Amino acid sequence: MNRQFAFPLFLSAVLAAPAAAGTQLIQKWAVTPSDPAPPDYIAGTGNTERGMGYNPVTNRLVLATRAGGNRVIVLNADTGELLHTLDTSGISGGTFALSSIDVADDGKVYASNLSTSTPPALRIYRWNTDDETVPDPDNPGSTLPNTPVPIFVGDPSGGAQQSRWGDSFDVAGGGANTRIILGAGTGAVPGACIFTTEDGDNFTPLVYPLATETGDSRGICFGAGNTFYSKASGSTKKLRYSSYDPVAGTSAVLQDFTVANNSFAALGCDIPGNLLAAFEFHATNADKIFLFDITDKTTVPVLLDSEVLPPTPNLPNANGVGAVAFGGGKLFVLNTNNGITAYEVEITAEIIPPTVTAAPANRTAYLRGQTTFAVTASGTPPLAYQWFKDDVLIPSATASSLTLNPITEADAGAYKCRVTNGNPTAAESGPATLTTIPSTDSAALTPGWRIAPGGRPWLSASDTERGMDYSAVTNRLYVVSRSPTTTVRVINADDGADFGQLDMSAVSLPTGATFLLNSIGVDNDGAIYAASLTTSGTGFRIYKWANDNADTIAETVYDGTPGALRLGDSIDVRGGGANVQILAGSRNNKAVVVFNWNPDNLLFDPYVIETGSADGAFGICARFGEGDTVWGKNGGGSMTRASFDITTLTGAVLNTFPTSNIPGTVGAFALELTAGSLVALQLDNSDNTRLYQLPTPLPDPAPATLELLDQEFLVTDNTNVNATGAVAVSGSRAWVLDTGNGISSYTIVKPAAAAPPEITDVTLSGGNVVFTLKGAPGKSYLIENSTALSPAAAWTPDGTVTPAAAAETITRAVDPGQPRLFWRAKEQ
Repeated sequence: MNRQFAFPLFLSAVLAAPAAAGTQLIQKWAVTPSDPAPPDYIAGTGNTERGMGYNPVTNRLVLATRAGGNRVIVLNADTGELLHTLDTSGISGGTFALSSIDVADDGKVYASNLSTSTPPALRIYRWNTDDETVPDPDNPGSTLPNTPVPIFVGDPSGGAQQSRWGDSFDVAGGGANTRIILGAGTGAVPGACIFTTEDGDNFTPLVYPLATETGDSRGICFGAGNTFYSKASGSTKKLRYSSYDPVAGTSAVLQDFTVANNSFAALGCDIPGNLLAAFEFHATNADKIFLFDITDKTTVPVLLDSEVLPPTPNLPNANGVGAVAFGGGKLFVLNTNNGITAYEVEITAEIIPPTVTAAPANRTAYLRGQTTFAVTASGTPPLAYQWFKDDVLIPSATASSLTLNPITEADAGAYKCRVTNGNPTAAESGPATLTTIPSTDSAALTPGWRIAPGGRPWLSASDTERGMDYSAVTNRLYVVSRSPTTTVRVINADDGADFGQLDMSAVSLPTGATFLLNSIGVDNDGAIYAASLTTSGTGFRIYKWANDNADTIAETVYDGTPGALRLGDSIDVRGGGANVQILAGSRNNKAVVVFNWNPDNLLFDPYVIETGSADGAFGICARFGEGDTVWGKNGGGSMTRASFDITTLTGAVLNTFPTSNIPGTVGAFALELTAGSLVALQLDNSDNTRLYQLPTPLPDPAPATLELLDQEFLVTDNTNVNATGAVAVSGSRAWVLDTGNGISSYTIVKPAAAAPPEITDVTLSGGNVVFTLKGAPGKSYLIENSTALSPAAAWTPDGTVTPAAAAETITRAVDPGQPRLFWRAKEQ
């Protein structure tokens, strides 16, 4: 991204000058193929990653790569952490379907293919944000995949010339002022093409033929006003500074000047900082990044610093491609085949005092959990941070964020951050209050093994793993992953060891589906079922693997449209053989779909059940209950239990558990009816696994609330944007997949059930009845009496008792003329 840049006017000058004192590049992070855990989006060979841009709206980097398929990788610009990938559905065509990428000032992402054909077949796409999903306009609270939209397909020159397009690419402005520039790689007439728009949606190309040299594929970027800079391929080509007139459609070369080594491959500029950066590549020598000061427009640019790019030695970059971007006080360099390096530009000539641009927010968090306060600030880097609690300095709390883990009662209070640099004026955030709330702590849940996000190549810290289930037949877990491609991973339920993956050769994306596979379930015989995700109802498909052998081919057991329903966020499977049933909840209405096995056609028949619940009550997670009942959870609402009738296609709500009991932030859950367990994942300030006692058998009517036995907090607490994940439970074991936070296992050891209260040794003493109440100390019991013991007898409350000991003497006044009374105690 090159914004607001002006280049000095000089002729045939050589860029060489001593470094200005006090200004330097400080490496902050790098991701390279030489890392101990190299990123899969940097191939190291093949020149697959060529485009990169900085998003000023989200402080993220976007990377266009063909490593592992056409992918757009989104990284945290402060750390280089992989956040997620963008949907690239529909991107195709050209020599490379994905080559260059950049971001406009309004946060919209633009990418192009590489076209070398005659005539050209250039394609430019747009994502309206770099988020993985976007709000669903038709379903508030729901999201849709962030899919690319083509904004141009064809020959940008309208047949005037035959050129190579897509090697060099830059975006400037935003909204109706968005501009996109590409340099022509080859052609009868050299040129640059600039796309403009009047409404921010529809773009018109115009080629400016005279301002560039043939083969402007090394680098191109916008300058201040109607200017741009370009570098053609070849040792005799000069770096050029040109103007263009969008009304007349003409251009002119303002300056050209010799680069000392003629090996600059990508350009970037920062006009507010008066900086120019150029990436230099060599076939054999170390690749470098150069930083120039262009404050004085009448002199040669001043070389501020140059740094050798990691890794050492550099891997060959045979095509001399890459990208440079400024943003967030940093300079980012993509050296194709060698990864991305981020530098902080430290300029001490003029120190702008810091300003807090985003203060920490108030937090309410569980005791034993974790929470993070964060502050963002501007000013001349480097910025220094110091956190305070109740105006007392916290030693070692010197980062832009402060994480408290585990939270104790002593952590409650007011937190603020002071930001400083070399300027005497400091900035200080307003206080943010941490309020602590109790958590349930017992020995009922004990954490076991864990796979952290990034601990396996297929388990990411982003939104690519959502489905998981357990098989008692194999004692294995099955996890659906979309990182880097869609697979079903097989792991040992005892220790998390990796057994490989299921065969995917017969699995393909249904027309209209959002994700190839998203959710998964296992039947009593060990057969595995996985479903696509559809947000419109079309493209819902269920695959079956008879077992998890590596050579077992998936077969399609359902492929259709059960209705205009969003399906596939979760599925549940029960039974075996010819009695298998599959349940899918809908996120956009009141329905669930029950799929029954049809032995005549060896497929599943769908039955759409109108449950009478709130819309989306079964949308995040749906599970079979006892008999013909289903349990479900939506985002933010109550857990719902309903009955269903296959013959009438109707259902009825049996329970809506209050959010004070099962919080609205609970997402995925699983039931173990035999053991009487409900295990749920709560996505809160601190994500945690919750164990509830489920009465066995479930009485009719069911209890209004369930007893919470324990909470265990997850080790990591990355944002789970779509509230997705999965829970599996079997007997005394449970497993939780928290999307973006890995997989955790647990052992369940419930406390022994308390003996029911008992009344003994009943005697009369004057006008009182005296008896012994035996029960659990500290529990509350309701005392009742009745004149009869028949089932229909009416019982009259006579106060509540909370005994301090296992046996306590209770006295109650009675009417001497009253017929005999029967007494009982009930647990509250």
